[in-house]
Amino acid sequence: MLSARTTPACKCLNSRARRVWGHRTPPPHLALRHGVAAAASGHAAASGSEDAAGSDARIAAVMSALAAAHGGKGRGPPELIQPHLDQAIALGAALGVNRVVAQHVRGCLEGEFTSDVRGFVAGSDTTTLGRLSFNAFQPTDLQVDLSSGIAAQLRAGETGYPALYRGPFEGCDNAYLLFTHVRLIEPSPEAASQPPLYGVQTTVGEYEVVDGEGEGKVGGTRPQALMRIRFRKLRLAPAPSTSADPARLARWKALLGPHNPSMAAEGSLEVALPANGPVGTIEMLLMCDSWQIHKGNMGSYQVLKPYVPPAGTPGAALAAAAAAAGQHP
Repeated sequence: MLSARTTPACKCLNSRARRVWGHRTPPPHLALRHGVAAAASGHAAASGSEDAAGSDARIAAVMSALAAAHGGKGRGPPELIQPHLDQAIALGAALGVNRVVAQHVRGCLEGEFTSDVRGFVAGSDTTTLGRLSFNAFQPTDLQVDLSSGIAAQLRAGETGYPALYRGPFEGCDNAYLLFTHVRLIEPSPEAASQPPLYGVQTTVGEYEVVDGEGEGKVGGTRPQALMRIRFRKLRLAPAPSTSADPARLARWKALLGPHNPSMAAEGSLEVALPANGPVGTIEMLLMCDSWQIHKGNMGSYQVLKPYVPPAGTPGAALAAAAAAAGQHP
């Protein structure tokens, strides 16, 4: 069970975040922070509110500078944002939010920046299907485009899926889902003049909260510092715009079907990962209502923020499930 320890940092910066996480942010307790009785004077409570507002302003300033540094480029080497990243990490430690905070676990997040450039064509968002799917889907050398513009387009108009979802899913209360919106890059020259083939890969896993240290070392002295994720299955399906167009769906099936005999009639693929399959560990460096920064066990950083899926989309259904489940225990 996660600690009920509170912190004045990261009071909700906007009402949208409250709707995503399905909780009301507790008021800051300056009395607890300074070891004073909970029944402190009204002056102490007011001071706590001011302190919380100051913490929010400091986080907002650092993250604004970080966003300016990457200039909307969603993927790049860490040195692109390193000075601002270091400031954000130091601030998370100073404010005591460099851990898994129960009320910020469940819900939807969108990616602001990732430093994971392994397996990508230099300076681009292009990688291979094998790299994307742990070599589960064929052909592994098929190129796929993961540009942030594709994700934004499909989220807004078709799927509503976040980059990351944590919460109830298919009978699992602690599901960890990664949604990757992709464009399949067809090798034939004439494909350039045809409507693109869009799809969504869903990486399905389960998370557990563990104590740990830096560099993803489990069993250390930092309480609730890590999440360990066991990946269970992979799914790849055509996006609604592709599946609804018979010609595009036929091209999708022709490209993937011969290499994946288990393809379903609607063009989707699913592979169960072995029990001893991939396990990931992420270290929480900052976790609050407005931002989350994780460091993976392979050394890459993820900067994320709350996401409200468009009404009526599959992503909105996930957000509603997380809200109904309430705070992570």
